[in-house]
Amino acid sequence: MAERGHAVTLFGGNGAVSRAIPNVKVLRYPYIARATWGRAAPLRKSLNLLKLLERMSMATRALPDLLAGDFDIVQVFKPYDFPLMAWARKASGARGIYSSHGTDYFPGDVLFRRSIDGAFACSRYNAAMSEARYHIPVSVAYNGFDETIFQPLPPDPALRARFAPAGTPLLLFAGRLVTFKGIDHLLDALVLLKERPQPRLLLIGDGPHQASLERRAAALGLSDRVTFAGP
Repeated sequence: MAERGHAVTLFGGNGAVSRAIPNVKVLRYPYIARATWGRAAPLRKSLNLLKLLERMSMATRALPDLLAGDFDIVQVFKPYDFPLMAWARKASGARGIYSSHGTDYFPGDVLFRRSIDGAFACSRYNAAMSEARYHIPVSVAYNGFDETIFQPLPPDPALRARFAPAGTPLLLFAGRLVTFKGIDHLLDALVLLKERPQPRLLLIGDGPHQASLERRAAALGLSDRVTFAGP
């Protein structure tokens, strides 16, 4: 949108990752991380509640700039941002757009349904879940990618041999190592595969669940069949 001449402002937390984006104004705010909120035992029972608190701790600091920005459109990516979107929409008349990339629903999020002027999701499956949740039409806009980086390449036998000897089946997982991805079940399933040679698993990515997964792989006797390749 910036390349098409629109004024674009990106609101985000002041985490470790920071990228300069041409012609885009990036505003970063402090926030209270979900791990900090989780020190209170009652809050640990709901990951979605922890995420909501984390998001709102940033939103309270971002709200003055959001209201002063005179935006035509406020686009959010998680239901946790609905309260902020609704506030900005009421105060400034901006249109509220919801870009759905998962579920992350929380009790009461449906109360903000009337603040959603338009919605789209990254897959038809995700769109169907959001339609069922909020009873609004949801279009599909697949995630974009840089085709100069991500493109088909010829198979590299040497690369494959790094992770599995010739003839050994090789399974691949790419993503964040977090609990809700179900990687624990993937390790359990690997134990059940009795083919010879025994299949191996390559995990690409990192995350807070990695240490726990490494311990689980060791406990299941899979240390020599599972490779944690990192990001």
